[in-house]
Amino acid sequence: MNVGSKFQEIKFKFLLMPLIQFLYKIEFFVFKRVYKIRSLIKINIECRIRYLEPNAKLEGYDKKFDSLIHITALKLLYPEFFEENAPEFLLEGLSDEVKNNLQTQYFSNKLEIDRLLSVANRDEEIPNLVLNHYLIQHFINNYLKQKTKAEYYLANAQKLNSGVSALSMSNVYLLRKPLKKKIRKLREEIGDRQAIKLGLSLEKFGILIPIISAFFLVSGYLF
Repeated sequence: MNVGSKFQEIKFKFLLMPLIQFLYKIEFFVFKRVYKIRSLIKINIECRIRYLEPNAKLEGYDKKFDSLIHITALKLLYPEFFEENAPEFLLEGLSDEVKNNLQTQYFSNKLEIDRLLSVANRDEEIPNLVLNHYLIQHFINNYLKQKTKAEYYLANAQKLNSGVSALSMSNVYLLRKPLKKKIRKLREEIGDRQAIKLGLSLEKFGILIPIISAFFLVSGYLF
């Protein structure tokens, strides 16, 4: 091996390879954050639907209702999953088994899910979340060079708001913090429904003190 080829090997091993690995790590980190934001949008929609139902409680309390909310959110974000003749490019990565299962769950509970959808579509927040979902989908597919899917999602976003344009990386990251904050706030408000509230003012508490004292005095004497 001559000196030139040896130098090229050392250059690739100690300079170019670490740089390539570093760039891949950055790309992975970027996409991990973007996919996380997309997931936060869905969670936000589910919390919002739950909040709009006066008697709904936090997830885990009613498994059946949790399932209905999950399907409702998917129907809002991925309507193509429930269509018989959806374009194939929209169903990449979705097996026939999963698609059939989703459709079965939807049609088995159609009346209730359609009612939840109707309430969701009249809400002031949920349509904006759906809009951001389409823009995130456009960002992801545009980055992956999947032009047809990217154009589809941008067109869907512009149907909801003709003035929107593609998201930049900085725009995408700005979505994350407000989404987490809204989810936390919604869960707190829904959780308050399950809490037992006592409207006990200081004046009423003052009245109770002699009664409580007398109770302990009598119970102590009897003991």
